[in-house]
Amino acid sequence: MALHRSPAFTAIYNEIKNSDRNRVLELGPMSGGCFQLFSKLSCKIQVENFAESLREHLLSKSDISEFDVLSNLASYKEDDKFDVILVWDLLNYLNLGQVTQFFDYLRPFCKPNTLVYMLRYADKNIPHVPRKFSVKDKYLLELSDDDVRPRLMPHYSTMQLLRSMPGYYLQDTLLGQAGMLKGITEHVLRFLPSAESKHLISKSETTRTDLIKPPAVYGTKKHLSPSIAEVMSLLQSDDDFVVLDLGAPANRPEDDIVKRSGSYFRVDLFSMLELCRSQKTETLNLSVLDYQMTKKFDVILVWDLFNYCTPAQIQQLDRALSSISHSDTFLLSYMYTGRNHPSTPSRFEVVDGSRVSISTTSASFSSLKSVTGVSLLRLLESFGMDKTYAYRDGMDRNIIEYIFAFNERAAMMPLKKSG
Repeated sequence: MALHRSPAFTAIYNEIKNSDRNRVLELGPMSGGCFQLFSKLSCKIQVENFAESLREHLLSKSDISEFDVLSNLASYKEDDKFDVILVWDLLNYLNLGQVTQFFDYLRPFCKPNTLVYMLRYADKNIPHVPRKFSVKDKYLLELSDDDVRPRLMPHYSTMQLLRSMPGYYLQDTLLGQAGMLKGITEHVLRFLPSAESKHLISKSETTRTDLIKPPAVYGTKKHLSPSIAEVMSLLQSDDDFVVLDLGAPANRPEDDIVKRSGSYFRVDLFSMLELCRSQKTETLNLSVLDYQMTKKFDVILVWDLFNYCTPAQIQQLDRALSSISHSDTFLLSYMYTGRNHPSTPSRFEVVDGSRVSISTTSASFSSLKSVTGVSLLRLLESFGMDKTYAYRDGMDRNIIEYIFAFNERAAMMPLKKSG
């Protein structure tokens, strides 16, 4: 048996612990620890033998396509609605068609905001059958040591999986945190069937615990943003607008830009910057930006993140973002005008067509030297300056807004060293 610290499981526990009316659907073999943990929260727990049926099939047959998903899911009553569904590692052993069957069957028994926990293996060799999970407490899981063999199913991309489960969006992806077993990625999904939430995706590669305990907010102010006004005007004319948000993770389905986007993606860039600092390196792991889509991003929201990057990191981001941009892609950045700025990035929420709510999550301010606007122009070699906004009525006077436009020809030039 191996111990695994599960930040995603902890996050789900923390979200439901203040309610005594939760129903949990357990699709893996029920452990006494899991039952005790949720029973303390007065949860009603429905236990299925789906995982055991899948284990038996894989041990006796090699063709997973012969496994009948629907016959191994229980018949529920029309008024059965679950608040949490524990899928564990089951999706590692199903093909995409079976994933669709699985989640389509569960849709009528999900409430808006039903949480789904699942775990994926990143390696080529994985346990031959679904593992058995024993819940030690709200932080720790004990995983069985099963026979490891080459995986039968491909390692589907996150996009492939999400396209196979309409109505569910990825609230957070967690990997690489202290105590997590190597090669394991955890997902927290949320069921939001409304049209406004279609294709909502958030991805995090984080060593922090934002999802478990959101940082305190020390002040919130309204900022009139001309650059956001331009983005919102574009959204009015394009139903298929694709947005990438590099800001801090937050559960923001009511954000105006989220609601109006055709597709919305989020990457927690600051957590990657923190990871670099803890490892005393400047090299960012930008594999999280490896999106495989037929359409590239129309707008990239960097917010104030460049203020916390080194020149070398901005150049890394420039190359990574250029690969997911097209000739009409815009990049928005807020740069601070003075030497002092919050020690950690602020949180930004688009309130309406031009107003942005800015929440400061740091009680202290940094006087460390940061990248200037002039330096940013030089470092973003794949993007050219389009517009600059500063000191207008309603704007925060400590912020200068930049809109950059992707320059396809510049992106093809050799990378220059920062100096």
